[in-house]
Amino acid sequence: MATLGLTKLGAVNRILYAVNERPVSALQTGGSAIESDAERFLDDTNLVLQSYVWPENTRFFETLTPDGSGIVTLASDTLHVWPSGASEYRTLTISGDRLFDQNSGSFNLGLTAITVDRIYLVAFADASQKLKELITTTAACYFQQKIKGSATMDAMLQQERALAEMLADRNQPRFARRPINLQPIIFSLRQPQQNQG
Repeated sequence: MATLGLTKLGAVNRILYAVNERPVSALQTGGSAIESDAERFLDDTNLVLQSYVWPENTRFFETLTPDGSGIVTLASDTLHVWPSGASEYRTLTISGDRLFDQNSGSFNLGLTAITVDRIYLVAFADASQKLKELITTTAACYFQQKIKGSATMDAMLQQERALAEMLADRNQPRFARRPINLQPIIFSLRQPQQNQG
């Protein structure tokens, strides 16, 4: 299947560019070279940013069915769940790979189906172009700060990241009780220190 927009290799090369490294022609997943480090930063940033909830990784009103013991085991790509629909009154959290009911203090949720809004991890290749841009610019900021620490480059990358954050698609408000990721969250990754001389 073809990848539309930015590929993972393209994203890694943009991260390498942020630290004045030459582009590579192939990924070296799991290696010890700088391009492998750049790919790890990309993967870590992808996981963190997708947990903020985006239109492409949110499934509303998903039904989960407990097993015969009342346990709900979640899919391995699950990042977060919120009770919704008929289950909205419940206080559920993820513990390991199972749902935990905080109200009852138990993993046993009964035998009735549970309705949740589920946030799941999308492969980088399957993310929207706007989300890929945000993930890549954020990873480039982190990577440059760890490898070079250039205040000038940091300022430039922060501007790119802020633009990507503003352009990223957001969820449409549906719940008066629980708005999720409706506007950009602009934050500073690190403030460059000024030389006192």
